[in-house]
Amino acid sequence: MFLDRLAERGVPVSGGWELVGLHEHATGAVAELVDVAGGARRVVRAAYVVGADGARSAVRRLSGIERHGEYATSKRLRLIVRTGEIADRVGPAPSATNIVVNATASGFLAAVSTREWRVYAGPFPLDHEPAEEELLAVARAAFGFDLDLEIVSATTFYDATLVAATFRRGRVLLAGDAAHVRTPGGNLGEGFGDVVNLGWKLALVLAGQASEGLLDSYDEERRPHNQRVGDHALARSRRSGEVLAEIRRGGVPADDDLSPDAVRRRAAIGDLLSQNRFDDIGVTFDERYDTSSAIWYEPGQREAEAPWRPDTYVDDARPGHRAPDGLVDAYGGTLYDRIGSDLALLVLGEGRCVERAFAAEARARRLPFTVVHLTDPEARQVYAADNVLVRPDQHVAWRGAVLSAGGAAAVLDHVLGGRPSTAEDRHTDHPTTTATARAAAAELAGAVR
Repeated sequence: MFLDRLAERGVPVSGGWELVGLHEHATGAVAELVDVAGGARRVVRAAYVVGADGARSAVRRLSGIERHGEYATSKRLRLIVRTGEIADRVGPAPSATNIVVNATASGFLAAVSTREWRVYAGPFPLDHEPAEEELLAVARAAFGFDLDLEIVSATTFYDATLVAATFRRGRVLLAGDAAHVRTPGGNLGEGFGDVVNLGWKLALVLAGQASEGLLDSYDEERRPHNQRVGDHALARSRRSGEVLAEIRRGGVPADDDLSPDAVRRRAAIGDLLSQNRFDDIGVTFDERYDTSSAIWYEPGQREAEAPWRPDTYVDDARPGHRAPDGLVDAYGGTLYDRIGSDLALLVLGEGRCVERAFAAEARARRLPFTVVHLTDPEARQVYAADNVLVRPDQHVAWRGAVLSAGGAAAVLDHVLGGRPSTAEDRHTDHPTTTATARAAAAELAGAVR
């Protein structure tokens, strides 16, 4: 699907090439490629290079970008195993996820289909390469009964948190595993988050609709976010390992042991597991950006905000936070659907001065821009402002009842160019707009509600 979509957009895709050289100049970058199969060489010139080439990123290495963090001291394997017909043992519709803890296996036993399952093996020393029979023994122990198994795939992963020193260096940008790796638990999702953040910024810069300085905000926003999520994932993994070691020191009853002591021990193990559950709601939803040069923060906002916590999330419509989503019509349409991939102004009050100013300025800059009117009093209570400017990645960039002295132009300059406004401009409320915006607003008055 992804390749089909790229083809629809006219984006060529080539496979089988290795990046062996990368050079920057004032207006772009030059990549040197070698055909892995035939040895042919090729040079590609581009305005920017995005390294999304995995944990061993050649783009990162050739750009001289270091990584900082904690390296792994052990490794684990994620197995996909195929069974025979076992519906008589697990039922016709096995549960998607089971938690297994015994003397040999631990972790998830997850049904991928009725005959394919995900199983975890390890931890193993870094220099140990487990044989197939060793892995199959762990998988059988996870099921708890003897059965025929076939290993479909085995993927090695590590308990580590490594984050690039910067996600942008000149014409080079890093995304996904090239920028950050950590113990499993959402890294793919964070990679998508990188792309969502970078994509609209790069598109506007290439179209000449935003300053190149906007790309600096990609590093300012995504690197701190990935660092704190990665630190939490590593702490969670280590704590889980400590709990497992504690359980095994106390002993795990055999599956067929139904003695009173075994029953009591299983209950104690269950209590220990439940007491050490991790609530990751903050990791999932609190994707706040609190160090960005492209967010128009409110005076005193960052000093007053509660610190980010992995186990806490409350809808927050302040600048830098993800805009709270919700239904906006009787047909199931959501706010994010309505916004699409545009800059959007949410209008929650009765005044239209700010709306007209932004619409006029957006038209003058030929920016993709959408206005969404929200009349529900609950929405006004959640957003706590008459007007809210939302970026294409659904993050709040600005909110207020009136514009400051610089008008809509100053706000868009800041949001699209990363250029800090003066203290006077940022803190002085003034309902006027720039002369350009006022002139265009008069022209648009009949078209914009």
